[in-house]
Amino acid sequence: MINFLKVTKERFLFWFKASRGYSLPISIMPWFIVFSYALKYNNGNLFYGIVALVGIIFAHLGTNLFDDFIDFKDNIPKQKYKSTYIDNNETNLKTIFKVVCFYFFICLFIGLFFTIKFGIVIPLIVIFVGVLCLLYPKINNYGFGEVVVGTIFGPILFFSVNYIMTNQLFNLKIIALSFLIFLFTIIILDVHAYMDYDTDIIANKRTLCTILKSKNNAYFAILILIVAGYFLTSFLILKGIISYYGFFTLLTIPQVIKLLKSLKNYKNSDENAFINNFIMARNLTLTYEILLLCGILL
Repeated sequence: MINFLKVTKERFLFWFKASRGYSLPISIMPWFIVFSYALKYNNGNLFYGIVALVGIIFAHLGTNLFDDFIDFKDNIPKQKYKSTYIDNNETNLKTIFKVVCFYFFICLFIGLFFTIKFGIVIPLIVIFVGVLCLLYPKINNYGFGEVVVGTIFGPILFFSVNYIMTNQLFNLKIIALSFLIFLFTIIILDVHAYMDYDTDIIANKRTLCTILKSKNNAYFAILILIVAGYFLTSFLILKGIISYYGFFTLLTIPQVIKLLKSLKNYKNSDENAFINNFIMARNLTLTYEILLLCGILL
């Protein structure tokens, strides 16, 4: 029994790492924002909100792993430490595909549950998101992968969670808030793509960074996204959609400065720097979202 639990734990940790589980806060925190808003202002359904979270987690993990599956299948170059588990024959493409199917099967089951409860709107959302997830690896090669992910974790996630918790199709405040998450999600992904720039150029892989033709342009684009995020936050505060506590989000500016300096000094294939920069970008967005939550709920 002890050996079984040990093996189970090891396999869980293996697939969690292979599916880039460390990136889950990118989707969990936006869920928490809309979940909290729906509970406080619209008497949202707590149980439905939690079930939605399970679906979001498995959709996120499935999309991450499916993206890698396509890259491995098509022999697209990846930074070495990203492909270690398959280079070392710790698993194979067939097994990866089975795990991807398992992830998406859970999402499908949850989608069916909500379809029974709410009708046609849910399958339309599931189909739309499913198509985006399946096409994501290909869309990513045209330079719009980050926009797709930002759309899923921003407007689509906010609309879907709010709808199943409140049965409310349209809410202007939810839509406005979702675009803040859209921007700050893209910032994380663009930082990731910036550090992958040289590898992606070799692989002829198009991202928001590579279509800008140079790393300097890609760096400037990250700066523009960050400024746009703070500008939109201030605009929503002045419009009364977010309370003045939302100005606490400006406390993240030192994190922005530190991240931008680190990116400027980044050298390709430096695994520690890559991970540290990604963590800084992730923590910037998470801290911003926590402070944004204060502006929404206080």
